[in-house]
Amino acid sequence: MIPLLYADKPKSGHALIPATEDMRLRRTVEIFGKCFYREMGFDSPPFEAEFVHYGGELNEAEVVLFDSQAPQATFPIAAGAAGLSIVNETRVLDWIWIHPFQRGKGLADIAWDDLEAAYGDAFQVRGPLSKAMRRFLEKRDVAPERWKRTR
Repeated sequence: MIPLLYADKPKSGHALIPATEDMRLRRTVEIFGKCFYREMGFDSPPFEAEFVHYGGELNEAEVVLFDSQAPQATFPIAAGAAGLSIVNETRVLDWIWIHPFQRGKGLADIAWDDLEAAYGDAFQVRGPLSKAMRRFLEKRDVAPERWKRTR
């Protein structure tokens, strides 16, 4: 988890911290993206902080951080991140990662509520998904057509 001494704490009961524009926050997202790819065994991280990719292409990913919900903290403590994109004019959650110390403590539910409030309750979820993510989506009763696709 990473203290964000320079960021505003989300209002109580919310976790979402937009990170698309601020390079310091983008670098934190990049760190969590590296944790995600190592845990999932992918070949490369899902996000890089730079606004322009190596080939000169704009990095248009929209990224967010999740506050740990530690009630005693007066500043946000980043405990996870997510990246979203637009594919065929549809918003897609490309990846999401929550620190293992924060799993099973309700942060995923708060983060999901915030994502649906920010991006609507019809965004798609890109696979492959971990068993834990599939269980989470089933528990939340997320419509299968949003996440049970082959991509």
